[in-house]
Amino acid sequence: MFAKHLDDTHHKSIQFDPPKHTIIIKADLAWTSTGNPVRPGMAKIIYESCGDHFCNYNQNKKLDPYLCLYNGCELMLGNNINVSKGEANGTRGIFKGIKMKPGEKIHVTCLNGYYVNSVYASQVESVECEHTESKYTGSFIVEPKKVKCIVDMPNPVIGCNTARIKQSIHMTQVQLIRNLATTGHKLQGQTKKFMVASDYHYAQNWIYVVLSRVQTRIGLFLRELLDRYKLANNRVDGRLILHEAWLRQFIPLR
Repeated sequence: MFAKHLDDTHHKSIQFDPPKHTIIIKADLAWTSTGNPVRPGMAKIIYESCGDHFCNYNQNKKLDPYLCLYNGCELMLGNNINVSKGEANGTRGIFKGIKMKPGEKIHVTCLNGYYVNSVYASQVESVECEHTESKYTGSFIVEPKKVKCIVDMPNPVIGCNTARIKQSIHMTQVQLIRNLATTGHKLQGQTKKFMVASDYHYAQNWIYVVLSRVQTRIGLFLRELLDRYKLANNRVDGRLILHEAWLRQFIPLR
């Protein structure tokens, strides 16, 4: 998605100023063992090869060391900030912009051949988001925080993505991740008009939890057929089977 955005809006020539609606927030990285900053060469490996899937903190919460943002993109909050105001883990928001610390300046980074405005998280005072698909309205801000991350990074000796090693690194970053796709866990309690299921986890009741988020079967799109044999191997509550039979009989396909 971000690569397509760059194709549509950015230039591959430094002669053009990068659009202001797009920015990359790079995490500040330091080794937890020494407190020393991670050197640029190693930081480049982390930025390019370790998205939020490979960076975990506080019992498997995710952090993106190379947060690529543009106005209107959807984000998800990764930590509880102010639960009473709807600023909690899993809160979704639309990116509105960033506020820089006084005296800090934006620099330019070349990504996939395109020149993009960039900052380090330590230069950022806050990121502004607007609540979306929530009972809460208005904007909320997220400030960068320093956390201890366990990073699954490519082994620099072997130099390939298949052989990863775990490293403990302090990251200063905004605790937001891009919400281009949502996991089944984060979908709980939500209702969608349309939904595309890209992959499945055949744990007990998981398929039901995910597929029941969509309002009608017309709005449900499966990239692959469900494996009936894997479904059959899971114990299903008899009440669920009765309820499904009732739905098929009395609720028509709309």
